[in-house]
Amino acid sequence: MLEGIYAAKTIRRMGMSIATKLFYSGARRWLCAILVTSCTLLPCMPASAQTTSNPNILIVPYGIWQVCESSWGAQSPVCSGFTPGSEQFLLLIKANQPETTEYLYTIVATMQDGSTRAVSGQLKRHDNNAGFTSTNLFFGGVVISFNTTIEEAVVSAVQTGTGTFQP
Repeated sequence: MLEGIYAAKTIRRMGMSIATKLFYSGARRWLCAILVTSCTLLPCMPASAQTTSNPNILIVPYGIWQVCESSWGAQSPVCSGFTPGSEQFLLLIKANQPETTEYLYTIVATMQDGSTRAVSGQLKRHDNNAGFTSTNLFFGGVVISFNTTIEEAVVSAVQTGTGTFQP
């Protein structure tokens, strides 16, 4: 309570209105938050840049592994449990057809050492607000390029059954 009274007296002495002072203090907080966020995420920006031939298929780095693999971020307490090879990516798919219910995907990734790794899977369509369905991908290292094939499927019927093996 006394802090507020003291601050109001200081503002009056400085010839600044309370509204002006509140604006400047609020703007300073926002500027500080933007600066801290930018400094934290800026090293991740080059790693997340992707040139794509199809804007409906995106693969982006996911998580903080870019920071943990950097020279300055490796000492961060947040990265204490990070293990190289556990890099995570996010696959984002946007449907070409409104009736699509599932995606079948195959991704061939080229690693930093020149080797290739393939990942394939099936994903039910569940669009976010931007119209993308997403899933996590692991390649066991840092990827430098992708070759992606997506098949859109419409499931019109589902069959189930059971069976046993006779010894």
